Amino acid sequence: NDSTSNANNGTNTGATATTGQIDGGASLSGSSQYITIGNGSSLQITGNITIEAWINPTDFSNYNGIVGKTTVNVPAPYDFYLSSGAGIPRFYSGNGSTFSNVSGIASPNPGVWSHIAVAMSGSTVTHYLNGSSNGSGTETVTPGDGGTAAIIGSRHDFVTMFKGGMDEVRVSNIARSTDWISTEYNNQSSPPTFY
Repeated sequence: NDSTSNANNGTNTGATATTGQIDGGASLSGSSQYITIGNGSSLQITGNITIEAWINPTDFSNYNGIVGKTTVNVPAPYDFYLSSGAGIPRFYSGNGSTFSNVSGIASPNPGVWSHIAVAMSGSTVTHYLNGSSNGSGTETVTPGDGGTAAIIGSRHDFVTMFKGGMDEVRVSNIARSTDWISTEYNNQSSPPTFY
C-alpha cells in the first residue's frame, strides 16, 4: 500500500513477504516477480525526482531493477537499477525514443540491507549509498512520460528483475538534498542512535 495520499497502491505479481529493514518487505526471486504501482499523475515525473529504497540484493548475476517506467524498452521518463556483474547503480532518463544515463561509483553489498537513492535536480544526477554521495553526472536527455506504469523490482522489459529483498520504496517529485537523504538513512538504519 502507498503510505501517501496519492493512492499509488501496488499490484503484486509473485513477490512474497519478508522481514524488511523497517517493517515488512518484499522478497523477489529475479524471475517473474514484481509490483506494478500504476501510472498515476504523481508518478508522471519529467523533472526533478528522487528515488529511494532499502535493498538486500542476493547477487548481481543479472540486472536488478529497482523502479522503472519504460516504453518499448526505452526509459520514459526514468529507470533505476543495478547493473549486472558489478551491481553499480544506474539511473536512466528518457523520452521514449532517446535516453541517457548516469552511473554511481560503488555497488551495495549483497546479502545485507543498504539504503540506495538517486536524485535528479535539473540535469544533475547524484547517487547515494547508505546516506553518502556515490557519484554524480549529467543527463543529456529531457525526460518525457511514455504513459506506462511504474514498476517496483523490474523494468518493462521484464528481464531487469530484482533478486533479493526490498523495502520502503519512495518516489518523490523533488530532488532531495544530501542532508535530507543522510538524515533519512541515519534515522531508518538506527533509530535509537539517531534519537
